[in-house]
Amino acid sequence: MIESVITIEFENNKKRQNVQKTLEPDVPGDQRERCKVRLEGIEKKLKIKFEAKDETALRASTNTYLKTIALLRGKP
Repeated sequence: MIESVITIEFENNKKRQNVQKTLEPDVPGDQRERCKVRLEGIEKKLKIKFEAKDETALRASTNTYLKTIALLRGKP
């Protein structure tokens, strides 16, 4: 099992909440056999925890979440 944690700090708590609320509906669908994802919001920080069976699954899930967050933040 491979684990990765990404923490992103937003300008304020409201922006973090908006991004987290946008991502949350996708999390149950990402609880697959190869990769599981958990979101945790604390103040201005959003933690995304990945648990994958292999590097390919970890990379795919990580890229999906980071690209979505970049779009939501307006930073392509």
